[in-house]
Amino acid sequence: MKNDASKKGKNIGVLLVSAPVLVVIVLMLAVISGLLSFYLLMFLETKKGTVLLPNFIGTDVRTAEQKLRSMGFKIEKVGDSGKVINMDPPGNTVVKKGRKVKLFAENAVQKSLLIPDFKGTWYKSVQQLFNLMEIHSVIKKVPEGGLEGTVIQTSPTPGSKVFTGDIVTLFVSTGTGSAGTSSSENEERPMERLDSTISEPQPGGTESALEVIPPSVPVESRSSQETKTEQETNESYPLSEGTPLNQGGQF
Repeated sequence: MKNDASKKGKNIGVLLVSAPVLVVIVLMLAVISGLLSFYLLMFLETKKGTVLLPNFIGTDVRTAEQKLRSMGFKIEKVGDSGKVINMDPPGNTVVKKGRKVKLFAENAVQKSLLIPDFKGTWYKSVQQLFNLMEIHSVIKKVPEGGLEGTVIQTSPTPGSKVFTGDIVTLFVSTGTGSAGTSSSENEERPMERLDSTISEPQPGGTESALEVIPPSVPVESRSSQETKTEQETNESYPLSEGTPLNQGGQF
């Protein structure tokens, strides 16, 4: 009897001690389950309002615009033709539905120019225009008449369309005339007519893009001509031996 009573007392004591522990454990489980439920609901709500933004880089900008609008996005285009070269936000990212997506088209950064007839135009003026269009230019000197530094022809030819980054060759006159120009014409052309802007060297001793070399014109100084004439006269009329020479003071 006494043993049974002692066992019952021990069991009651264990229950009394373990009851608060069980309560704490239950409360902790309740808090954890509540937090898990909260975050699960938040995730599901967020998931409903987001979508994966496709990557349209390389796609025609109009096609990309139509597809994005059908998905509920607002579209802002930079450029209106060509392929998509960039997106903001980037493709293959999770974004909020209905947000604005910016599409950058090819023609937003690429400029084009229909080459006019630059014949007779100062080459540096043409280069300035090409620099504004971000078009590269190469100067090639041609021995043609006319003013030095003027454009004779372009490659590509006038009427051709060039784009940003393309290269255009400018054939520029040196003002020296063609190879068949006579020597008399060369003598009539002034040697000092060269424009200093063309032939002036750049800082550091480097010459400018267009180097104009004046034609070689044979010019003799007056003193050399007189000397040559005197020599020819002396050779034509040699003095014979015994020829009297007049000296100053004798008559």
